This record gives sequence, C-alpha cells and structure tokens, in this order.
Amino acid sequence: AGSWGSKKEASSKGLPLLKAKTGSKEASNSPTASMGLTLDAELVLFDGVKATTAPNLKGNNVFGGGAVSGDHRLFGPIAYQAPKKLAPGKGSRSDILCREGLMLHQNGDFKGAQAKYEESLKLDYKHVDTYNAWALLDCAMGDGDACEQKYAKALELFPTHPDTLFNCAAYKQLHFKDLDIAQTMYKRALEVDPAHTNCLFNLAALYFHKQEYQTCLATYKRLLELEPNHVDALCNSGQLLHSVINDHEGAERMYCRALAVRPTHDTTLYNYGLLKLRMGQHVDAKQLLERCLSASPNHTWAMCDLAVMMHAHHRDHVAAETLFKKSLEIDPNNVNSLCNLGVLVQTVRKDSARAKQYYERCLELDPRHENASRNLKILMQELQSPQTPPAPLSSPPNLGQSPVAGQATATRSLALDIAIPSRGNSSKSLTSTPTAA
Repeated sequence: AGSWGSKKEASSKGLPLLKAKTGSKEASNSPTASMGLTLDAELVLFDGVKATTAPNLKGNNVFGGGAVSGDHRLFGPIAYQAPKKLAPGKGSRSDILCREGLMLHQNGDFKGAQAKYEESLKLDYKHVDTYNAWALLDCAMGDGDACEQKYAKALELFPTHPDTLFNCAAYKQLHFKDLDIAQTMYKRALEVDPAHTNCLFNLAALYFHKQEYQTCLATYKRLLELEPNHVDALCNSGQLLHSVINDHEGAERMYCRALAVRPTHDTTLYNYGLLKLRMGQHVDAKQLLERCLSASPNHTWAMCDLAVMMHAHHRDHVAAETLFKKSLEIDPNNVNSLCNLGVLVQTVRKDSARAKQYYERCLELDPRHENASRNLKILMQELQSPQTPPAPLSSPPNLGQSPVAGQATATRSLALDIAIPSRGNSSKSLTSTPTAA
C-alpha cells in the first residue's frame, strides 16, 4: 500500500498562488440509507488570480502545487515547476544566474529576478531553464502573454524538452486554454520521459475534466505503478472509484493505501468519511470526519458534514449549530452552512426571522441555490398562512472528494425529505421542511 511522493506541500511565502476555483462536475447523487445525504463532486482547477499567500520553491521544485485547500476533495493539476537541474554551487554561469533569479522570485523581488534572467540569456540565449523560470515570473506578475512567449521560445529551441512541454501544458490547463493542445503536450512530454509523474497527474486531471473517466483512472494507475505511494493519486483514484464508477470496495482500498502512507491526509480522511456515509456506516464516517478536523481544524466542509450528521442522525442540535457557526466564522460565504443553519433555526429553534436572514444571505451569495430558494418560499408561506408546509431542504454537507493533488468537492443535504437540486454549486437539500445547504 502506498502514497505518492511526487509533490511536496507548498508553504506560504513569496510567489503568488494560483487561486482555486471550482468547476462543477456532477457525480453520483445516491442518498445514504438513513440520512439522505447526497454527493456532488467538483473538480478543482486553478486560475491565474493572485492570492494573499504563495508557495515556496521546495522539495522537487514544484511551484504552486496542485494541493487544494481543506474544503476540496479532488486534487487538481499541479501548476508549474522550476528547473530541476540547478544544484547549488554547480553548473554554468547561466545556471547560477537562473538559480539566483529563482531565489529572488521566491522572496518577492520580481525586478531582481528579471534582471538575473536577462543576464543569463545574454550569456546563453539557449538556456532553456531560464526561459522556464522567467515564464513563471511573468505568470506571477500577471503577464500571460509574456509567459506564453517564453514557453514558445523555449519550445522553438528545444521542441521535445519534457519540462517545458509540461509547464506550457499546465499553464494552458490551469487557465482553461486549449485543453486539446495541453493534452497533446503532455503526451509529447511522456514520449520523451515516460516516468514524468507530474505529467501523468495533470493528464489524469484533464481526462477527468473531459469526463473521460476510464482513461483518467488508467492514467492514475500508470502513475501509481511508477510511484506506489503517491498519496494524491491514491486519493483521487479512490474518489473516482467512489463517486463516478461506483466501486466502493476499490475506493476503500485506495483510501486505505493513502492513509497507510499519510494517516493525517485530510482530503483522504474526508473522502473516506463520505464513502462510509454512503455505505451507511455512520460511526466510522463520524470518526473519519473527526480525524479530518483533527488534521485540518479549518476544514469547513468536514465541519458542515459532521454538523449534518449531528443534526440528522444523532439529534444533537447544539453540537450541529456550533459546528455550522464555526464553519461560518472561518468562511462567512459558505452557502451550504448558511442554508443548513437556516434549516436548523427554523425547525429546531423555531426562529423564523433568523432563518430568513440565513436563507437570504445564502441567496445573495448564490442566487441559484435551489434549497435556500425553496426554503425561503416555504418560510414566507408559513408566515403568511400558518399551516403545515413542506419541510425545508437542507443543502447536503459538503461531502467532498479529492481534486488535483492535490483538488474535487462534494456536498450533501440534511434530508428530512430528500430533494436533490441540480445545481453547479454543491448545495443539496435536507428535507421537506426547510432545505439545508
């Protein structure tokens, strides 16, 4: 059993981090036996927006690694990688200048880094690593055209350079540009370097995005033959088997392998918890979600899902309310927690005014949130003519999967009466009383 080791976790310093953005992918919506919790998978990709924190150059020199934040369960593509051959104190003068530029880039001195790259190319205009490093800098500075020009120049000089092919393909994939060209570039890189695990990982994520699930799974399998302990690939394989292929036993084997390698891998713990919920094994599911929160205390999806369990299965409404509120302290814009908290205060606290505020805030953030919309209508009908209306639907807790290892996510509903909305934003319904997010 194993985990991977191809990507190192990035710390927050220096380089602008590609900001995570979700693109909805519908997965299996089977409610679990007794709770009506549903799954909705989303693949997490990345755009070029700068975030407040950024990854360091670390380990195998991966920039902006694909690992997503704790509220996603499917790892998306790895971003870009710095040149691998620049060992400290060794190499040509251009190697040294390129390495110095990377360090300046890492420390936020973009102008200094650019000066180093200019000097490097004056000495050796064919220094391919400098073109790759400078393209990363251009991307960090928000100059996409210059970034693409650097990659184009590098490929003009070295058409089969695997790392340049990888970086250029990753740039296109992460910015949703020319995915067919990105796929071709990954394949070209793999023809030169069949063991390029980052290429395989991103190519699998691309196949997932194109809904070519069997090819996606085969690509993860190929990666795991090279790196049996690649945790992110194990996690993503489990998620794919779990929510798309419906092979629960296979998914469980993958999750167990991932946790054997890294017992605190929060995305695997979260996804495995969702699998246990789907299998009706609520005690195990609760333990896994609690382990996820122990490993990642700010994992708002796990909080929301655990709150749903406490509310719908254990009837511990105080604990559920505490978890919903804590998730909103961390992420005030978590629409599912807003909708679910509205359900709880409407049905348990009998506080219609507060429930209305939660639903309205949810719809302000996401006007297409069907459960919140339905619940608000139920609430207004109840206020206008007090009779027994349909029960509100709670958006499912965000039972997620795992993206690009990195980053997909999923959500559930607290279903008293199960109503599964078809929406792009991982919200679900809980019941026929107000619908929770």
